[in-house]
Amino acid sequence: MLQILPIGPIDPPIRVGEDFIERLERELDSRGLRLKDGDVIAVASKIVAYSQGRVVPLERWRKIDGKAEALAKYYGAEKWKAAAVLAEADAVLGGYQGYILTYKNGIAVGTAGIDRSNSPPSHVVLHPVDPDSQARKVVEWARARYGVTIGAIIVDSRLTLFRRGVIGVALGVWGLRPLKDMRGTLDIYGKPLRFTVVNVADSLAAAASLVMGEAGERIPYALIRYDGAEVGFEEGGEELRVGLEECYIYNSLLNPPPEALLGEHGV
Repeated sequence: MLQILPIGPIDPPIRVGEDFIERLERELDSRGLRLKDGDVIAVASKIVAYSQGRVVPLERWRKIDGKAEALAKYYGAEKWKAAAVLAEADAVLGGYQGYILTYKNGIAVGTAGIDRSNSPPSHVVLHPVDPDSQARKVVEWARARYGVTIGAIIVDSRLTLFRRGVIGVALGVWGLRPLKDMRGTLDIYGKPLRFTVVNVADSLAAAASLVMGEAGERIPYALIRYDGAEVGFEEGGEELRVGLEECYIYNSLLNPPPEALLGEHGV
């Protein structure tokens, strides 16, 4: 069974520098919600970034260097975006019609995750620093405050290849086993699965994001109760992440077949 309870809307919104865990405790208490062993707390990445002071003025990138200017021109992007990408991204993957695709915090995301939505005028919100460690703080707080063993995920949104719309993703994880290895499990015909590994963390993040919203809902937390969640692990989301050199999709796109080989079946 899967149950997702919104913890919100909150009022007033979180302030820059406010402790997001202290705020979580107040919001739980005000709603009479009590954590139980096996629960998973979802926290919006933006509220973590606010807590870390990762809200910055666009003025920071008013003056740009030649490299940023060249990148902006190449992809038709705003100059401040190009400068911000070079400052914040772990890698630049490509771009198209003003969009710059980057690798940041283990996911492919536009503009290094820098976002103008839900930020003050003339400001942007950067990706949080070390999302796994922020999820760990939630798990340790729950253990110390309530004596319960839970998991925590830091939820962001991303695009998916060849699909419209954003979907939730677990930017940070702690205490929750993020993957469920189904290899060797028998299918309905008795054949063992050879490759299937279920991404539990991203699946829960996607479900929670439907409850938390993307705009002005003011629901930065959700309480997830899922029978299949395995919690109590002193580990983060490292096993979720695949480096660029290991990613089958990324490297496949870098290695298209010769047109003569496929003919009409090519792109």
